[in-house]
Amino acid sequence: MSEAQGFLDSIQCFDLWLFKADGLLTAALELTKSSNALRQELSSVADTHEGHEERWQNSLHLNGSASLLYGYALETLFKGILLKHKPESIELEMTMNGSGEIGSAKINKLGVQMNRGHDLVVLANEIGLFKLIENPKQAKKTLNYLSECVKWRSRYPAPQESKKNRRLTGEEATDFMVNSIFIHFDPIYLKSLEIAENGIPE
Repeated sequence: MSEAQGFLDSIQCFDLWLFKADGLLTAALELTKSSNALRQELSSVADTHEGHEERWQNSLHLNGSASLLYGYALETLFKGILLKHKPESIELEMTMNGSGEIGSAKINKLGVQMNRGHDLVVLANEIGLFKLIENPKQAKKTLNYLSECVKWRSRYPAPQESKKNRRLTGEEATDFMVNSIFIHFDPIYLKSLEIAENGIPE
């Protein structure tokens, strides 16, 4: 089997996309658990002010990295669903060699143009998530935040453009950084798994 054919077989196998999404979720949950343990120590361990501040900051760092992985897990699952249930939304670029074999293959579009590939709201809309989820308004807020985490918030001190350098509102900071973002992530992931099983709603 050629390298290009192996690539095509891999991207068309939904189970591989689900396996990768579940792996990212597992890692995110471990970081969330560690973040929560540090927060528990703030109220149970006698320490200096500096020690408490360090625990709090480390907890926020772990939470930020968890958010990055939650975002990646959803992005991977959404794209796997599109490959499984909406293959017409995928565009591939392939070259053939003189023997008629595939020489190379490249994804140009996976449900959305590649430059929109980290936009979880757009991807969620493509799989029909907002038609089925109980609280679409909260889901969009969560997905917007996780999109920012994937693009820059969990990775860099600032985004690529100044106009995207927005501060979190007090409510967002509480929802997504102080409290566990998993509370908002979980219903999105579970509903997406249902869509993967049952198909994209009309």
